[in-house]
Amino acid sequence: MGHTTNTITVNYDALEEQVDFWIQPYPPLNHEGREVDDHDHPFFEYGKLSAKNIADKMGFKLPNVYDCYGHTKRDRRGYKINSKSMAISGFSTVPRGQVVPFIYNFLEEKDLTVTYVCVANEVQLGTDIPRIHIQIIIEDVKTLNEPFLDKFLNCVCEYHVAKSDKPWNEYIKKSLTFTEHGSFKTTLSRGGQKKWPMATKQNNFIFKLNKTTSTKKYYRCLDPHCTVTIHTDLDDVILNIKDDHCHPPEPEEIQIRTFKQAVKIRAINESTPIPQIYDEELARIDLSTLSIAALPSQREIS
Repeated sequence: MGHTTNTITVNYDALEEQVDFWIQPYPPLNHEGREVDDHDHPFFEYGKLSAKNIADKMGFKLPNVYDCYGHTKRDRRGYKINSKSMAISGFSTVPRGQVVPFIYNFLEEKDLTVTYVCVANEVQLGTDIPRIHIQIIIEDVKTLNEPFLDKFLNCVCEYHVAKSDKPWNEYIKKSLTFTEHGSFKTTLSRGGQKKWPMATKQNNFIFKLNKTTSTKKYYRCLDPHCTVTIHTDLDDVILNIKDDHCHPPEPEEIQIRTFKQAVKIRAINESTPIPQIYDEELARIDLSTLSIAALPSQREIS
């Protein structure tokens, strides 16, 4: 897809309208030791990976540039769909809250029962039009031979981004700017019921239980890159802590992510210099001392 344009002004206020609806909290909360709900399986399997790592690992066919609707003659093989799960991506300024009812109405006219829809935006520096990612799951397979979203989104979309529905679901939720309707349930084999690991919290760091012996419990930091371990007795009284954390505790990680997202959205939507945005957001958002110490530099964000 090779046609780009720089003539459209993004209405980010419309994209960020309070229309988002999440079926369950994301990331999942209060799940330790419980069976993994179908809706949370994508996070359970891919939540530790970054969006980029998921895309690279799964070989997603993400469109690189905006291709305006009607500019390129489509090859029918590029949009023929005959699967219960659809992974679609493009570039559009149409608000997420308008895309969902359009999908439901169109597919119901085709006598297809929609069980789940998730529509997400991915805001990127240096782009005039934000990415839009869509996941649709239907009850029965019926071949569709038309690029049904192209005209509505004013974009030539890619209709075969991912082969597996779970990594695609986790990928599009990473930005936290998504709306979903229905409940996610993979169309592929699930391979048996899974359980969340047992976990405990110590000084706002979360640890998962790796092993229990007749006298001790062995916990490891939930961050996959962290080497901190805790040994406790069977009543969870700490006996030993090894190593130092390489990351801030959980509340600080959330604060840092919120700060970075706020800076990026303003940088795309405003002509204000990034250093000024950085300083203004630093003054506006109530960050803890640990969060400030762990913030990326202005250069790293830009």
